[in-house]
Amino acid sequence: MTKEGDTRERLVRALLTYPEESGTFNPHFHRQQMMQRLGFSEGQFNIAQNQLGDRYCHYIDQQGGDARYEICVSECMAFRDQFDQEALQARRHRQLVGLAILAAVLGAVVAVALNVWLQAG
Repeated sequence: MTKEGDTRERLVRALLTYPEESGTFNPHFHRQQMMQRLGFSEGQFNIAQNQLGDRYCHYIDQQGGDARYEICVSECMAFRDQFDQEALQARRHRQLVGLAILAAVLGAVVAVALNVWLQAG
C-alpha cells in the first residue's frame, strides 16, 4: 500500500473509532482533537482529508475556534472494508506465490532424484 493509502486508511479507521472512544455517538469531530489523535500536523490532516474527499467527512462549521467535521459513517465503513479486502487479496497472492515456489522446488528435487535413480539402475 502506498503512503497516501496508508494515511487515508489511518484517517478512516480513526473516523470510525472516534465516536466510540470519545464517549459520544454523535458523528462529529473537531479538527484539533483528530490531529492530536493521529499525530498529524495541520498540513498533514488537510492533505489526508482532501485525499479522502467530502464523501467520508466534511466540514460543518467553526465551534470554539476549531473546525468541526461530520463523519459519514456508512461511507467510512465501506472504505474500511475495501482496505481490508485489498489486504486480504495481497496476503492470498503472497501465499500463492510461496506455494508456486514450493511446488517448483519439490518438482526439481523429484526430477533430480528420479534422474539419479534411473542412472543408477
